[in-house]
Amino acid sequence: MPIAVGRGVCIDGVVARPELNGKLGTVESNDRSRGRCGMLVDGQLVSLRLACLIPEDSPPWECCRHGGPAVPPAVMETISAFIETTNRIAAPCLEHVRLFEPALRRMTSPIPPIILASMGVDAYMDAEYGHCRGFAVSAIVMDATLQVGVDQLFSQIAAGARARSAVVEQLVARLAKCTSAAGLFDVLGLFATCQCLKTARARGVGLQQTNIDPTPSPVDTIWGGGELPTADPSSSVLAPSESARVAGERIGRLALALLDPACTGALRARTLALRRAATAVFALQQPARGEVDSRATTRENMLVAMQAEAVAGMAFVEGGGVARLESFLVRGLVTLRRGVGLSVDEELLAALEVITSVGSSSLANALLEGRAARFVCQLADAARGNYVVAHSMMSALWSILRHASPSEYSVALGVALLRPVVAVAAHFLYDTLNEDTGGGAARVPPSKAHIRLPTLRVP
Repeated sequence: MPIAVGRGVCIDGVVARPELNGKLGTVESNDRSRGRCGMLVDGQLVSLRLACLIPEDSPPWECCRHGGPAVPPAVMETISAFIETTNRIAAPCLEHVRLFEPALRRMTSPIPPIILASMGVDAYMDAEYGHCRGFAVSAIVMDATLQVGVDQLFSQIAAGARARSAVVEQLVARLAKCTSAAGLFDVLGLFATCQCLKTARARGVGLQQTNIDPTPSPVDTIWGGGELPTADPSSSVLAPSESARVAGERIGRLALALLDPACTGALRARTLALRRAATAVFALQQPARGEVDSRATTRENMLVAMQAEAVAGMAFVEGGGVARLESFLVRGLVTLRRGVGLSVDEELLAALEVITSVGSSSLANALLEGRAARFVCQLADAARGNYVVAHSMMSALWSILRHASPSEYSVALGVALLRPVVAVAAHFLYDTLNEDTGGGAARVPPSKAHIRLPTLRVP
């Protein structure tokens, strides 16, 4: 049957001019007697047989699993662990494969490499290089694991170059290909058996070589599980750069001034100034205008942001800010309890803003060692019904927890203090779900929203 003029089609199966295969064209005319169509391809008119034309309403890879089965929901958690690992890798090499060992040993059953590769093909179409390479690296590591087993693979890697087997040599060669766009295409093509990847490449969809930059960077040791940046300028381990030092010290000064009892008035303006300064540090993680958005650049920017956070936290702690924080939190707790949790104390919100904006390991540890972190948890119970304080409390507590290890905060806080926090978190989750599904909470202004749930039983 002829294809309607103006319809987009995908070209496949042309023998005389194979360079046309995989390209997208538009039907210009029909020759029913000869079973051919006049096609406009790359600005040129060509005549092709109907058998070589696939009508296309959407790109051919939209509903394709690229030669593999659908991804079972049960394996998504394991796949996420794989991708979290690969996103920490600069230029894949054999040493990086060791980062996969914990995820591989936690698996109850192996994941077929085709599943990982097919997800990589999807990422390739969207020009998301980080995830595309992540899935490609995961696929070849999984393939090597299935060939020799987890124990044997990692024993061979640990033994060094002289003990390498053919499987490990193959793994090294494939990892090396993942540092170029062409090599990445070849790796994904080892597992994906459909035509989607070739079609996309022929059309220029997906990655270019300029998207790939495995240039080494000072932050590579962090991605590889090494030392964290320090705020100490004399340290040889990733001492802060000048821009990080200036930005961090400014945040520390603003936080100390915000909680200075001698500075009265304009509390809200000083709070906003601190938030803007902290947001500017976060923006350091993004490429500047005109800057190439490469992995190396991203890692460099993230390093500056992490160093600035470390400097800010150290400046605040050494400047006596923790004691000021505790006094602000105590007064806020008293005010909340007297007002049955409904009043909003600007001093309390300022203290919570400091914890959120000056988030760092040094500040988190200081708050956990003292009483401040415990006071933040007590706010969860005191602020029931006060959306603004509860929200600020959750943000501040998350800043503390994400900069400390579970072994540190679980001992310092304990279940009794964390129980009401879980209840408040459940309320926020309930609000979010209602907003997403168009429920009643979406119709209530955030400042007045208070969802009354049954008493939650927290184990």
